[in-house]
Amino acid sequence: MHQLKYRIANLSPIILSARHGDSNMVGSLQYIPGTSVLGMLATRYLNQKKIATQNAILNKEFHNLFIKGEIIFNNSYIIFKDKDGDEHIHFPAPVSLHQEKRGDRIYDLLWLEAENNIEIQTKAIKGFCNLDENSVRFMDVETSLNFHHARDRITGTSEEGKIFNYESIAKGQIFQGVVKGDSEALNNLVSACGDRWIAHLGRSKNAQYGKISFEFIDKITQPVSEKIQSGKTLSLTLLSDTILYNENGFSTTDPKELEKYLGLKIKKSFIRKDNAETFVNVWQLKKPSETCFKAGSCFLLEAEDDDKRIRLIQFQKTGFGERTHEGFGQCIIGWQTEDKLTKYDSEKPELDLPTTQIPETALEILKTLIRNTVRNEVALNAMEDMKSFERLPTPSLISRLIAMADKLERDKFLEALTKFRRSATEKIANCRNKKQNLKNFLIAKNISIQNVLHKPKFHNMRTLCEVIGYIPEDDKEFEKELYRTYLGNFFSTMRKAKTRMMEDTHDKY
Repeated sequence: MHQLKYRIANLSPIILSARHGDSNMVGSLQYIPGTSVLGMLATRYLNQKKIATQNAILNKEFHNLFIKGEIIFNNSYIIFKDKDGDEHIHFPAPVSLHQEKRGDRIYDLLWLEAENNIEIQTKAIKGFCNLDENSVRFMDVETSLNFHHARDRITGTSEEGKIFNYESIAKGQIFQGVVKGDSEALNNLVSACGDRWIAHLGRSKNAQYGKISFEFIDKITQPVSEKIQSGKTLSLTLLSDTILYNENGFSTTDPKELEKYLGLKIKKSFIRKDNAETFVNVWQLKKPSETCFKAGSCFLLEAEDDDKRIRLIQFQKTGFGERTHEGFGQCIIGWQTEDKLTKYDSEKPELDLPTTQIPETALEILKTLIRNTVRNEVALNAMEDMKSFERLPTPSLISRLIAMADKLERDKFLEALTKFRRSATEKIANCRNKKQNLKNFLIAKNISIQNVLHKPKFHNMRTLCEVIGYIPEDDKEFEKELYRTYLGNFFSTMRKAKTRMMEDTHDKY
């Protein structure tokens, strides 16, 4: 098997719709999925060959390249260029990576032995990272939020007073991935499509979004590496979401089913779960939602004999599970090797601050920018938190909670929560995540501006606050607003999830 590296530079913001969000918010993935790359290359192929979409299935080469699965289209992830000009691709951070809550030390719990368990408090790390033996570099994808007027679908005119938000990958970033397959098939793909062109990806391609530069950076196909670490115990890290079916044909995230599939014993695992849902432009429909292992899930495997190691090498080359040609099921063997890691400091250029006083108008704009950043982060956190809850309340009860959240401050909201009738209280108590029920979660939840701004990705924002002499933590009214923002987005996302569950149930029957 051979491969070709490709690179995508976004010339404008990109919206790659994610599942989270309410009716007024369209979230975006922070990587470019293989399904999007497949679709973009398929469109390029048809345009270059002057083949009508309805006749594409009749073209044998098109069928082999894009439908049969001769070529595997991997996800592309953000790359970072260091001060020496070396480029480093950053994959989803393994779930087992944890950082001290009040320090910089990084631990990989996958390799940490029980007798060496750390006693200090740690927190999971999300985002993207590059692992190099005992060193790790983290990187965040820059995103932006854009506000748009809602439009009437019939007249096309703006609806007064109604807006919605698009989260997008900010322009000017570079992503890299690979396509894998037989050398002849890859050469046919490049011959048909060319090695560099301008294309469009994602949602709202006809507006100001989605313009990208695509380039195959390998001039000739390269053999896929068959090297893996030595040793009888090896790590397996998922670089993309992975769909696995059980013996009954249903998607599953049961480690025992994965153990059967791999034919290897899993000694330890760190798993995140998600639902894979993709849109097929030609159909103008979504593919059925699939439960999947989320990228970053990782496993410690026993691979004593050569046959099992050969099996792992094959998984690393082709991926495993379902829909691997769309980028699902990609993995790397032996990427995680150490229980303690050293964190690279990002190299950033030093900037000289202006010596003149900041104009009042500019100061207000900067304060508004900071408040909007905090507000948007709180909204996204609410949507992520809601994902972990199951057995959701009825739509009417959720709507009542939304109305309360919109009008009441925190103390009044919690007081009203205690006055619910028994039936409503039971429904809230039955709604749970892995740690607690919804009522206890809401009682414990508090929104702190300081906690938001002290996340690593907001380091520059904290510096900006210091430069302009703005202390957002002192703005108590804004903090009250943030609590309402959190609850509003939390319950709106819950209502959307409940509606989707009811629709899925209806479709089954």
